Amino acid sequence: MHQGIIPGAIGVTELNLQESVAFTGRHGFDNVMINIEEAHAVAQEHGTDYVVELFGEYGVKPGGWNLPVRWSDDQMRGERLADLPALMETANAIGCTAATSGISPGFDDGEHAAHFERAVEQLREVAAVLESGGCRVGLEFIGTPSYRKERWSHEFIADLDGAMKLIQAVDSPALGTLFDVWHHWVSGGTVEQVAALSAADVVLVHVNDAPAGLTIEEQIDTQRTLPMETGIIPAAEMLQALQRIGFDGPVMPEPFSAPLNELAATDPDAAGARTKESMDQLWTAAGFAV
Repeated sequence: MHQGIIPGAIGVTELNLQESVAFTGRHGFDNVMINIEEAHAVAQEHGTDYVVELFGEYGVKPGGWNLPVRWSDDQMRGERLADLPALMETANAIGCTAATSGISPGFDDGEHAAHFERAVEQLREVAAVLESGGCRVGLEFIGTPSYRKERWSHEFIADLDGAMKLIQAVDSPALGTLFDVWHHWVSGGTVEQVAALSAADVVLVHVNDAPAGLTIEEQIDTQRTLPMETGIIPAAEMLQALQRIGFDGPVMPEPFSAPLNELAATDPDAAGARTKESMDQLWTAAGFAV
């Protein structure tokens, strides 16, 4: 496994590609989440070798990119998918074939079975394009109870088992899960469930911790902490289980921490250093070499 960073997730915003790569290298992370459309634009202007050399200059690799296709949007999906092959050419050229997207945990109208089948059809369309371009997408389920209960009439997919049933129904090697320890924990997930996955099931991993003094029902999706800050989420044990199944991809903190964001607003490098320290603590707790 390799420590990565999403600068925006720790409050370090408005960085361009070069600034993100430099920030990542400066703080000792292995890889960074990128904007594939920005990387493609830079490659179009300067060539893909320029982008590859940019990462190499700082000893960093691109870790993944957000899929620029809202797969559940029937009106826009086709148009956005038409743009994807060119972006995937750049992704392959720079060695970054992992994309990420999400699964809505609820819906308002209709029956669960029909909503599930529609999601399978939509994802098959996206997966076919990804397969043709040699890329994969990790789908993230949203497990936070307060988040889904406040927004939708019916629950859809809000745990690992549900996400894997959807992925298996689509039946494409282009699909896996973006495994977030927060969402697994708040959904009542166990380390044993992680151990039952295969390496091919997992595309990318998010790590974090939970504020103390709250029940799972009281936890707020956008109010988390850095890994190991409270020790409430057994993130180290989950990473150990991922290692045992052979996962060897990016692991990125997504703390959504107000104090960290405040620090980043005045001293981005201090926020980067604090984040790296927390990741090293997590690595040590899991028994990994730092």
